[in-house]
Amino acid sequence: MSDGFTPEQRLQLEEIVEVGVRKGLADVGLRVDDGADVDQARKDFAFIRTVRRTLGGWATSIGWFVILSVLGVIVWLINSGLQFWRGQ
Repeated sequence: MSDGFTPEQRLQLEEIVEVGVRKGLADVGLRVDDGADVDQARKDFAFIRTVRRTLGGWATSIGWFVILSVLGVIVWLINSGLQFWRGQ
């Protein structure tokens, strides 16, 4: 069973798609014409991923600090209220 494309048509379609993808990537600032450009883009994305993970870790730490601080204040208020109620 045939898919309707001749080998020549497949090659033409592959070329059209490749050119279209390259133009699309070039429009957003990613050059893929040279292997060095591709490697540089990979390094850039790896750096961005590292920064995102680091900032995510900091945000998590700060979030836990805030939550524990609020819980500490609540426990302190309850303890102070109980001491005041007992008259101590």
